[in-house]
Amino acid sequence: MYFDYVIVGAGVCGITLAERIVTEMKNNVLLIEKKNYIGGKCFDYYDEKGNLKGKYGLHVFYTDLQHVWNYVNCFAQWDTMEQHSSLYKYIGIPIGGYTKMFKNMLNKKVKILLNTNYKETIKDIKYNKLIYTGELDYYFDYKFKPIDYDSYTSFDRYKNYYELTKYEKDVTFLGGLTEYKHFTMDRSIDCTLKLFYKDIFPVDNNCL
Repeated sequence: MYFDYVIVGAGVCGITLAERIVTEMKNNVLLIEKKNYIGGKCFDYYDEKGNLKGKYGLHVFYTDLQHVWNYVNCFAQWDTMEQHSSLYKYIGIPIGGYTKMFKNMLNKKVKILLNTNYKETIKDIKYNKLIYTGELDYYFDYKFKPIDYDSYTSFDRYKNYYELTKYEKDVTFLGGLTEYKHFTMDRSIDCTLKLFYKDIFPVDNNCL
């Protein structure tokens, strides 16, 4: 099969490009993703208790641009956070999660290949143009100086705030603290806390 566009990476950028190309240009798209899910760092899922959780933490969407807000509302209803409206005009998270929204963005003109290394398959694909949205290091086969990306590791704690913060004077958080029940309004969930510790990398990106 021939594709007008091949897009490598099914994260936010890749999915948005695929939707725009199909909708505005009426072209077909092949979306290649090395992982077994779409959405990149915004991938979320429901756990065994029915709680919506983000694999890489919770992402709050915000924008001051009316046309951007109109666009994302084409694919999801939003749980807005009016108490923070002084920061941005629109703040919220998609009801049902980002993964559900991304699936709504992809129609039948977008073919998706998951668990696929594009370098191993691209030679067998007939296409017009390729758009790469992945890591630059990988694209150039790590020929140049490595790029230092920010990295976050996470772990879950099923404890209450007091247990986590009674020694607050001895604790420094280098990342974010998320309590999911304040973001998902559609169901009552456990007091699930997720801590994100920012790994320390030397900031030396001269190779860029």
